[in-house]
Amino acid sequence: MPSPLSKLAIIRPYEVVIWGENKYTPAYRIMVHAMSEDEAKADAVNQYQRLSLGVPAQKIERVEVLSDVHLNPARKQQTLFEDLADQCIGHSLDDVQGAAVNLLLTGVQRRAANLADAERRWDELMGRGKEAMRRRYRKETDMRDKAAETEIAKRLFA
Repeated sequence: MPSPLSKLAIIRPYEVVIWGENKYTPAYRIMVHAMSEDEAKADAVNQYQRLSLGVPAQKIERVEVLSDVHLNPARKQQTLFEDLADQCIGHSLDDVQGAAVNLLLTGVQRRAANLADAERRWDELMGRGKEAMRRRYRKETDMRDKAAETEIAKRLFA
């Protein structure tokens, strides 16, 4: 017999992606917390339509709802990166790099119990970053979507 708790609705994170006419760039992307995919979809579509008050919103061609189950670590990181990139628009490259380093330092400091552990984590992080940089310069890419990479670069460094 199923537990009475198994029937309780639980608020879960969902990423909702609204696609318009451009099949390469979403018209709108948002993280929402809802009880179901249908509720998440409705909430995101309402927010999208409210955002464009006075201006006709793009025609919605498709709506994707990804639950936390479907958001693998790489997708979560890509989504967070895109959100951070959007926040960096209009700032100098030095300011963006400084903010990024401060984010990394804060993340390492919060996970490390002491200085030795923090230094190990920092070295590992820098080593992984250096290897990723080498792969990109050698054109041994990490399968990043070139269209998305170019779009983010245009927005960041325009």
